[in-house]
Amino acid sequence: MKCCHLLIVAVLSFLLLPEVIFAYGTGITGCTNKVSSSCTRCHGSVNSGVSMVISGPTTLKPSQTGDYIVTVTYSSITKAGINIASSNGSLAANDSKLKLSSSELVHSSTKSGSGSITWTFKYTAPATTGTQTLYATGSVSKSLINSAPNFTVNVANTTGISEFASLLQEFKLAQNYPNPFNPSTRISWSQKTAGNVSLKLYDVTGKEVAILINGDQAAGDHSIEFDAGNLMSGVYFYTIRSGSFYATRKMLLVK
Repeated sequence: MKCCHLLIVAVLSFLLLPEVIFAYGTGITGCTNKVSSSCTRCHGSVNSGVSMVISGPTTLKPSQTGDYIVTVTYSSITKAGINIASSNGSLAANDSKLKLSSSELVHSSTKSGSGSITWTFKYTAPATTGTQTLYATGSVSKSLINSAPNFTVNVANTTGISEFASLLQEFKLAQNYPNPFNPSTRISWSQKTAGNVSLKLYDVTGKEVAILINGDQAAGDHSIEFDAGNLMSGVYFYTIRSGSFYATRKMLLVK
């Protein structure tokens, strides 16, 4: 009888565990700035040391789809989770560890890494014009959370083609050469104006595996030799960011 009582207590304790234990492993919706309640109800207090940024097209046509990235940065990341929402329109996972739940995106399983983790997703604008907002809140090791600044998308019949073309004239990211490669390859880019440039490498799960450039760069043509001797064979992505410009290309390491 005593064993039965202990079993019942154990089962009840398991059922009454805080929502965070379940939410952290498989994600939970309703944690972004879109709603008045925030992720603090599950994860504790906001921590300013956790940096979050949404990047992607700022202008879309009605019903047009754009690719977006959420970057979570912290001095030491062990595991990270995410919740992404939109004011209108629809979201879709573009990341093996994201899933759609109640029209929002959450992690299907947490991502591990150190320093910086990215999540990629697609946003389709509504059929009507107007201003829409993307929201994202992330957690690092369950107890440390923060939200990205709300990201505004202007849905208009006149797209931001001229703005995008201007950015393409300012920056250009070339395909690495050789590709496929083993073990080294050269990555080149050009910029017409000086500015802060971030060039990072990610694996197919979105985990950051190398920071190639992170700092101010002069105007002109640039290139960097990348040695992947310590990486396993496979597909990798390198992404350049500078201000509102970003571009990503794929490379293949074959050993």
